[in-house]
Amino acid sequence: MFNLLFDKVANSKDMEKEYPEIYDYAQKAVDGSVKPVNIEFFKNLSEIDDAVTATNAAEGKTNINDITKFIVQNNARKIKAYLDNPEGADPTDWSVYASRDLAVAGVMDGVRKEGIYNEVKPFITFDTIKANDRNGAQISKLEEETFIKFVTGAEPLSKFDKYTKEWNNQGGKEILAEMQKIADKQK
Repeated sequence: MFNLLFDKVANSKDMEKEYPEIYDYAQKAVDGSVKPVNIEFFKNLSEIDDAVTATNAAEGKTNINDITKFIVQNNARKIKAYLDNPEGADPTDWSVYASRDLAVAGVMDGVRKEGIYNEVKPFITFDTIKANDRNGAQISKLEEETFIKFVTGAEPLSKFDKYTKEWNNQGGKEILAEMQKIADKQK
């Protein structure tokens, strides 16, 4: 199910032919909140960036056909349809225009550009953490055993500082230092 929703459908080159039922549903401007599960993974749900991309294409600043994500391209077409004919627009065209162009691209991107939006981007790495290769197994065992003791009450939470010191001494400090170097490169 995850592969279908977040890979095959999301990266479909021709959703209308490959997934006609989903395509028809998307034409009703239904977003991801109706999926049985919704995950935020990397830039999969980058609402502000996607809304700006769709709006720019709808306004002719970029080419709609150059957009690779189906949903963003579909949103651009709906925004354009509304902008081209507001009085005769379909309600879903207005809905996408109002929710993506006015609300997200207009308001949220404006707030972002003014520097008053506290946008937090998660740390993501595919780099191998060498210190984890050396010490990861023993640290994982320590984490699992200690947290089970905390949860079951076999150890009081007052021993958390002792656990932290042990975790750092068994290689955790090196893992964190290496991860911090990678994170600093992403800034």
